[in-house]
Amino acid sequence: LAFFINVYNSLTIHSVAALGAPADLLSRLRLYAEASYQIGPHTYSLNDIENGILRGNRPPPTVNPFPRKPFPDSDPRMQLACRDVDARIHFALNCAAKSCPVS
Repeated sequence: LAFFINVYNSLTIHSVAALGAPADLLSRLRLYAEASYQIGPHTYSLNDIENGILRGNRPPPTVNPFPRKPFPDSDPRMQLACRDVDARIHFALNCAAKSCPVS
């Protein structure tokens, strides 16, 4: 859990430093989908880490008429998904918004 929280926060900071802060919602959503790190043989985007790993492979908690899980059931990254989701996870993640906790 701590490893992926730290990877998420590092990737967020690295992405904003390298690409600049997202200017609008669409840019922010694109950043979450495209900014990624390769860890071992697999690639993890911010969405993959937040919703696939830390939130137990649940659809993002945003308004979406077509919600879907980040990983299909056959994805090997599913082995790392948290089984018991901790509601406090939001307070550990820095999503580069003014309302996020300082990391």
